[in-house]
Order: sequence, then C-alpha cells, then structure tokens
Amino acid sequence: YGVGVLPATAFGEPGRPLRIRAATSHFYGETDERRTAALEAADPLALPWIRGSVDRVGEVLADLTGAPVPALAP
Repeated sequence: YGVGVLPATAFGEPGRPLRIRAATSHFYGETDERRTAALEAADPLALPWIRGSVDRVGEVLADLTGAPVPALAP
C-alpha cells in the first residue's frame, strides 16, 4: 500500500485490541519548499500534496478494514 505502519505496542499501548500507527512523515511535502508552504498555509489541507496524502491514507485504511472511504469536506 505504500504507507508505513508500526504496531501501537511500539508506543506503549496494550496488544489488545490490535492497533496500528500510520506514518505521516511526508504529509507536509517531500521538499523544504513544500514543507514551508504547508507550515505557512492558513488551510494546509487545501494544498494538493497534503490533500492527496490524507486521501491516500483514507483509501488504504478503508480497503484494509472493508469500510467505505470517508468523504472529506472540500
């Protein structure tokens, strides 16, 4: 799926129920320019690379759980 995850137990959570933590390290961008733009944006979710990352994580989690992809406000 291209999304890095770790078991929540790596962060001190109990082993039951099964939980994961998804990596969000590149949500703000792959370059210094994009990361700076994201930090300075009044609405970072309006930036296409951030919206795309959030949408992708939603798609992956929906596929893994069998749930419908949640719709985000435009």
